[in-house]
Amino acid sequence: EATSLPSGIFDLDNLKRWGKGKGWCPYYLTRQAINHANILVFNYQYMLDPKVARMVSKELEAESIIVFDEAHNIDSVCIEALSVTINERALEQATRSLGRLSSEVSRIEATDSQRLRNEYRTLVNGLIEQGLLNTPANDAALTSVRSPLSF
Repeated sequence: EATSLPSGIFDLDNLKRWGKGKGWCPYYLTRQAINHANILVFNYQYMLDPKVARMVSKELEAESIIVFDEAHNIDSVCIEALSVTINERALEQATRSLGRLSSEVSRIEATDSQRLRNEYRTLVNGLIEQGLLNTPANDAALTSVRSPLSF
């Protein structure tokens, strides 16, 4: 039994019928057919809506030709698809979230910074005791560790 789609021009109904005759899911058959199509004709919103476009465009080959059907208001659809509406409440919530995040990062940084300094001192002291490192001239060399979050 042939597992590849025969050459020809297919609309969605043709693909559904052909797939149903083979016992294949029309959705997955269509996604496979996109891989092998030389020319696709479909509503431009499938390519301009970022959520849908990611799903559809990943199936396309680089040499694919896409014909936008009914594109008389494509400019407004592009603006709508790539626009975000933010109200004052959302900004206030984002500001509060950033404040909490900043506090948490500072808390973790302080905790981890002290742990890192202690671990560094232990490591250096162990190397000194084993004779693998000369004793530093002052304690400043042992406390020069900076937190990775502060870079």
